Amino acid sequence: MAIKFGKAFGARVALFTHSKHKVDDAVALGADEVVLSSNESAMKEKHGTLDFILDTISANHDLTTYVNPLKRDGVMTVVGIPENPQALALGSLISPRKILAGSLIGGIKETQEMLDFCAENNVLCDIETIKLEGINEAYDRMLKSDVKYRFFIDMKKSF
Repeated sequence: MAIKFGKAFGARVALFTHSKHKVDDAVALGADEVVLSSNESAMKEKHGTLDFILDTISANHDLTTYVNPLKRDGVMTVVGIPENPQALALGSLISPRKILAGSLIGGIKETQEMLDFCAENNVLCDIETIKLEGINEAYDRMLKSDVKYRFFIDMKKSF
């Protein structure tokens, strides 16, 4: 969804991923560029080039790796919450004047604004429809990271 929102806002969107298998999906969703975070030279090329980064990573990761691509006065907003505290080289924020922020879900007003924006700009979720009887299998797949998109439980076709 972050890719779709970025494109709907008119941004040039780059996706950072450690998984090569996400490249085709990212491009299909509208990403202008995909950077493999495991590729040190590709990451170095991005240093100081981005205005904004949305960090959605819920796993433990090195925040400094993702702060470095920001331009002066660039902002990284973190929305994923890793299990353990994360380290950050503070020099990567202070000297180049970068901003690190966090965000949770908004209230009713913000949620309505987001839904209105989605309707006006045809920003739609990619879903996998399942029946209620398949909820345990869906949960097991989620634990194995075998889910590309959101699950949608079709209650009409269940039972």
